[in-house]
Formats: sequence, C-alpha cells, structure tokens
Amino acid sequence: MEEPNISCEEVQDLVFAFVDGEAAERAPAIRRHLIDCASCRAVVQEANALRGWFEPTDEVPVPAGFADRVAGLAFGGAEARTGDVLVPFAPAGDDAARAERGRLVDFAVMLTAVAAAALIVVTLLLATDGRGGVDADASMQADMSLEDRLEELERRHAEESAAGSSAADGADGR
Repeated sequence: MEEPNISCEEVQDLVFAFVDGEAAERAPAIRRHLIDCASCRAVVQEANALRGWFEPTDEVPVPAGFADRVAGLAFGGAEARTGDVLVPFAPAGDDAARAERGRLVDFAVMLTAVAAAALIVVTLLLATDGRGGVDADASMQADMSLEDRLEELERRHAEESAAGSSAADGADGR
C-alpha cells in the first residue's frame, strides 16, 4: 500500500531523520515528494552537505552510575569521583556559595549600570555641537543632499566672513 502524498512541511520536519536513514517508513513518500519539489530537494541537499562536516565515531562507553552522579551534581549535595578520591560538593543552599553568587550578581549589576551611564554620556557628547548645545541642523543634515550641504556651508562661510569684516571695521573706527 502506497503512502499518500507528503507535504513540504512534513518533509522539512523529517529532513535530518531522512538524511540519517532514520525515516525508513516514510522514505518512499519523501523520495516521491523530492522528485517534484525543488525547494525541498535543496533543503535535503543542504542537510547532506552539513552531515558531511561530521565524522562518525564509535560509541563512547558510559561508566556505571554516571547518570546518577551527574544528576546528583546538578541538584547539589552529591559527591563527584575524581580517580579514587571522593570530592564532596557544597549543597546548593550553602551560605558561602550563596553569598559569593550574590557578590557576583551585585558586581554584574554595577558593571551594567556603569556601562549604561557611559553609553548615555557618549551619546550626549555625540549629539552636541562641541559647545554644550545640541546642533539644531544635525537632524536636517541627514536629509540634505551633498549639493545642499555644500551650498549651506558656503552660505555660512559668507555670513561668518561678513560678520568678521564688520567686526574688524568697527574695531578700526571706520
């Protein structure tokens, strides 16, 4: 009995199982879908290429009781075996450990606050015109074309030159 057509969504959910040979019961339907669907074919090709980056290894034997020791360490109050020596771990509720975590959290909060303050100061310095005031033209400059900026620069230069020569004329007593 042939399986009905499979959707793109189903194929994409099964891509890695299909590439690893773990979707044997759905493989014929997936192959039929891949014949007609270029986008799913591309996804499978990418998964195959990705799989090529990994080298298969032999299974690693896990020592007896390993899972129990890991669970004990994760939930505190357990012992870890280092060679033939038992090393006790402090329980999660230990006052010294809790105090150390508290100091680390306090330091992280303080460091974050200092970094935020420094960022605000730098932002304000960048927004000012160098004399402590906000550059009113800064927002307009982003919308101005290069030609408009050059014309504005020439106009300001002419104004400053005219103001400088009138101040010089006043100083000479003319």
